Amino acid sequence: MLKTLIVGCEPTDMGDNSVWVDLYASEDVLIRPGSIAKVGLGVSIDEEAIKEMFMEDDSSDSCLLNKKKLNEFLSTHFLQLNPRGSMRKSMVSTTGMINLNYRKEIKITFFNPASNDEYRIKQGARIAQLSLLQHSTSLLPSKTREKV
Repeated sequence: MLKTLIVGCEPTDMGDNSVWVDLYASEDVLIRPGSIAKVGLGVSIDEEAIKEMFMEDDSSDSCLLNKKKLNEFLSTHFLQLNPRGSMRKSMVSTTGMINLNYRKEIKITFFNPASNDEYRIKQGARIAQLSLLQHSTSLLPSKTREKV
C-alpha cells in the first residue's frame, strides 16, 4: 500500500501481524530551539497497490477491478501517523490522519521545545509509525447538502 520514493526509506514491520510499520527520515534535518520542522518519510500511498487488493478473477482468466469494494475500502479507512516513542522524549509531535487518496510524500511535523538545544534528525533514522485504521461513520452525508 506504500510506495518507497527514496532508497533507504523502505517501511519495516515486526512481522505478519504487526499493527504498524516503521518509517524513516528521508533527509537530514536540524531543528533549532523553539522551531518546527516537517520531515519527509520517503514514502507515499501507492494507488495501484490498493487497486490490486480489489482485483478479482473472472471466468475468462482475466482480472476485473471490484470498484464497489475499492470505493467502500477507500471511504472507510485511513492512515494514522505517530512519532516513534523514542522521539517523544525530546521532541513534540501530534498524531496525523491521512486519507488514502493523498498522493504526495508523507511527512511528520516535529516541534523542538528546548530553549538552548538543537535537535538533529539524520537521514535513515526511524522516527515514525504508520497504521491502517477503519472508521464506520462520516461527519457529512454522502450527498452534498443544498445551501439554505
